[in-house]
Amino acid sequence: MFAGLAAGLHAQNFYNYVGQLDAHSALIAWGTTAASGNTIGRDSTPMGKAVVRAAGRDTPSSRNWVVVNGLAPDTVYPYEIDIDGRRRGGGEFRTWQETSSHFCFFVIGDYGNGTAGQYRVADAMQREFAKRSQSGCPVRFVLTVGDNIYADVNAGLAFLHSGNLDAHWEAKFFMPYEHLITSIPFLPTPGNHDGNGSENRADLNVYLDNFFFPGNHPARWYSFTYGGFAQFFALDSTNNTEHGPPRPAYAPGAEESRWLARTLPASTALWKIPYFHHPIYNAGPSHGSSYNQLRHWVQLFDRTGVRLVFSGHEHNF
Repeated sequence: MFAGLAAGLHAQNFYNYVGQLDAHSALIAWGTTAASGNTIGRDSTPMGKAVVRAAGRDTPSSRNWVVVNGLAPDTVYPYEIDIDGRRRGGGEFRTWQETSSHFCFFVIGDYGNGTAGQYRVADAMQREFAKRSQSGCPVRFVLTVGDNIYADVNAGLAFLHSGNLDAHWEAKFFMPYEHLITSIPFLPTPGNHDGNGSENRADLNVYLDNFFFPGNHPARWYSFTYGGFAQFFALDSTNNTEHGPPRPAYAPGAEESRWLARTLPASTALWKIPYFHHPIYNAGPSHGSSYNQLRHWVQLFDRTGVRLVFSGHEHNF
């Protein structure tokens, strides 16, 4: 994290993060959560004319993010961010392997509550990332299985700090992972606390803005491949909708399920790994299983050779 003063404003924490990575490019983003409005993320108000210095060249941007292309696979690149001629941030990322036979990554879920417990987990992740960075299996990215930001108060129709403003994300995302996000991307899925109508609908808009997605298109479901070895399928098992009343895109014959029925069988990866919020099978005390609602996904997973699925929601590993 880098601290600085903007003209006419109080001191604000400046955050920069890796939004996306692959073998030949990196998306670097930055901003602040201290001001009002959209101040960090894809469509945020620009902080000024920016230059990102990486791979021995300058890449300018008039937005709060930039894509650096033409990179070599599995290579460490330090980077610096200047805004209006002033150094504001930087870090170091490692591009992905073009081909791979093994790799390591983090999976977390139900995490964005700003508590001491979240910070302890974040510290453990940072220590593990540092330990593995010089090993044969560095951590490449973070998968999230939903509930990325919780409300501080959730009582009936009253929600406080639920994630519909960038300011809510500081203590629950940007601060806990401030060092980790300068190096690896978070590849999220939405949970029932991420704006599916049970809380503030605007939560989903900020989720889709602050995270970056493959192809740089906001998406509630998407796919990406690592090293030609594993293909991941990020799915939305909530009733999320960007417009209109909440409805299940995961239902049989609905848009998301039609996409999955096309995309999953077409995968040639050795490992096909779906991940989403609601567990198909669940032995925990608080939530039931989602087998009846997601039976058609289970059948598709079985037909297409899926051997591993990640889910959250129960708060029980």
